[in-house]
Amino acid sequence: FYYLVSQSEAQSKWYDTGIKSPQFLDLVLFPDLASQPAGTQTTITFQGATEDPLNPGHADPANVSAWVDDLVKINGLRFVRFHVGFKGNESTNQQPSIDRLVIPYIFF
Repeated sequence: FYYLVSQSEAQSKWYDTGIKSPQFLDLVLFPDLASQPAGTQTTITFQGATEDPLNPGHADPANVSAWVDDLVKINGLRFVRFHVGFKGNESTNQQPSIDRLVIPYIFF
């Protein structure tokens, strides 16, 4: 993900963990938030959902969590998606970026 304009955002599609009740672990970012350019801002939030009983293999639009900033808050939800917001430092023209975002989980 790369900064495009003064304020940019990106949202992922739903990802299926393939298990009914995953336990999400800490997010892994490359580069991490601490190494982003000074004066820039990057925000990441997540949503989870159960499987749609009428459309197996897809997120249930009737059972979607609120956007949260901590993956633990969506433990047990099979489907996950994320939203990333970027804000650059307009005075220095520095831009934040994330090369890779990893959402690890385990069975519980």
